Amino acid sequence: KVTKMHQARNQFKSIQNATLTLQTVIRAWKSRIEFKEHQKRKDAVRRISAWYEKRKEIRSVDFTWFKHRMVSVQDYYRRHKAKKDNAATLIQAAFKRAQAMKEYKKQKQASILLQSFWRAKNTMINRTPEMKKICRRLDKANAEWTEELSIGYRTTKALKIIQKSNRLHEIIEACTM
Repeated sequence: KVTKMHQARNQFKSIQNATLTLQTVIRAWKSRIEFKEHQKRKDAVRRISAWYEKRKEIRSVDFTWFKHRMVSVQDYYRRHKAKKDNAATLIQAAFKRAQAMKEYKKQKQASILLQSFWRAKNTMINRTPEMKKICRRLDKANAEWTEELSIGYRTTKALKIIQKSNRLHEIIEACTM
């Protein structure tokens, strides 16, 4: 018999797994885009360098101005790469923090579970006759429970009758079920 807590926990785990999968897909997609942009910049630098070498062979003119421009392009590229490296460090730090939080929450949940088991054990040992009687009544009520007895089921059924019916006595009967 699955408890509501177990169902909620399974639902939370499925949402958590879906979220992690979505985050993985988005990060991979962003990474591919950044890699393509990086490749474009790299190719642009290569083309500029090749063009420069070709022009150098054609003319033996002083290209100090062009060299200065090439150095500034390379400087920009290096600064951009340093920023990317810094971004990678930030991403790694955030990931490590998330992992640590996940582990902390896991340990916290385990300690709560352990405490509840310990309290339950102590309660079982120190049960009074009245508590034993109450426990038996609860077990019996749980065994006799069906979905038709739940308030949600009865409310839904009554609302359907109210929506479909135009007769007052059917509505009153639905409300007193």
